[in-house]
Amino acid sequence: MSIEYDEKKKTYTVRYRYKDFTGKTRQTTKRGFRTEREAIRSEREVKLQSTYSFTMTLSSFVELYLADLKPELRIRTYDNKVLKIKRHILPYFGDKKLCDITAADVKKWYAKLYDVKKINGENIKPTYIQGLHTELSAIFNHAVNIYDLPSNPAKKAGNIRIKHKEEMLFWTQDEYKKFIIEVANKEESYMGFQILYWCGLRIGELLALKRPDINFDTNIITISKSYARHRPFHVVLVETYEHI
Repeated sequence: MSIEYDEKKKTYTVRYRYKDFTGKTRQTTKRGFRTEREAIRSEREVKLQSTYSFTMTLSSFVELYLADLKPELRIRTYDNKVLKIKRHILPYFGDKKLCDITAADVKKWYAKLYDVKKINGENIKPTYIQGLHTELSAIFNHAVNIYDLPSNPAKKAGNIRIKHKEEMLFWTQDEYKKFIIEVANKEESYMGFQILYWCGLRIGELLALKRPDINFDTNIITISKSYARHRPFHVVLVETYEHI
């Protein structure tokens, strides 16, 4: 393989010659890369394709998948993706060959997920299972789009259908005012619930707040981070809550 720079067009060209997973020698040329970084990335993808086989396990392919995605994702997004894959996808599909996983297997996986219990003993919600299906389908889409897997079995299986979405329960202002009076003597709890209710923060966003996130001159709270529930964390308390 070689990377060439065209001074006239100000672009990079990558020339490939490699053997694919069937043993056939292939040769191709890709032009028009604006940066050397883009050209190197394309070269890397072809190198992976040359050693890639549909007979590899899903667990092995996930390593390629995550390595490809990591530079493009935020740390928290990447960590959440890894958590879902390791907790719910690899235990069922990890040892199966990529080429052997069928739509029927995905359907059976759905059924298994309905039996999964959370720490509190409750079943995981259908909406969460939909999210897991999206993660699995994304893995296979990557195999189809980048490594030429013939089809996506998760897409063939289709996502689960939710007959009745759960009603979102929330307090009216009158209900909230009755509640907040009961914790008025607990300063930290009082201020925390005030921010949650009136600003619409998620719990993780509240716990991640630090003093510099609160501008008392403009009365603006900047939300730039959040604690993920699967990570150990310390509760962050802002000392000057009373000014919010």
